[in-house]
Amino acid sequence: MRMTLAKRASLGIVAAGSLLLAPAAAAYASAPAKAAVAVSCSGMVNPSGATGTGTAKSADLPGGVDLQLRSGRINNVQYAWPRLTTSHNGDRLWIDISGNSGRTWTQCDLRTLDTGRNYGNALKTSSSSSVCMRAGARPAGAAASYLTDWWC
Repeated sequence: MRMTLAKRASLGIVAAGSLLLAPAAAAYASAPAKAAVAVSCSGMVNPSGATGTGTAKSADLPGGVDLQLRSGRINNVQYAWPRLTTSHNGDRLWIDISGNSGRTWTQCDLRTLDTGRNYGNALKTSSSSSVCMRAGARPAGAAASYLTDWWC
């Protein structure tokens, strides 16, 4: 018996490398839409004195460098900021914030790094599940930018 790819997928049988596209309405019909939240880059601070720090998301860059979205508390408020584990003069770094779960975003604190600082400024997080953040970087002289996954 020969089955179409769609029929095989409905039975949980999809060959490696197969791509199955479903109509967007059918794929997301049961997911309720989240309300958008207004976001901005205002109120950013230097996170050098943050406590309880950790890595929320990370991405591997060429040369063994790790791009991190860090989080921690500053004056008892949670913040997030971008960091490269190893940086070089001319590397670019930023943090993106979205108020609609990553559908659109605002780029904040785009900076070119020099010796002495491998991180960007920190942005307050939000308790809303619609507010998401991610770190971005472009190594010096590279043609590509890198991003962590969204942290919501």
